[in-house]
Amino acid sequence: MRAGPNRLHTNTPRVAGGASNAHIAARMYLSDSTVRSSISRMIRRLNVENRVQLAKLIWDKVHRRP
Repeated sequence: MRAGPNRLHTNTPRVAGGASNAHIAARMYLSDSTVRSSISRMIRRLNVENRVQLAKLIWDKVHRRP
């Protein structure tokens, strides 16, 4: 089964919260490799260098003050 982009989009709060690939995979009933490739795609698309920068970007966006 291939997970669609909307389902994989739910990875973002978990990544920002520091969850491991294994934890995200278990919670979403996906394989580790599916989660790993999803996060790699997000890193490329958002033009950040690593998972830490991705998590910070997501955290800042979610907790942005108006």
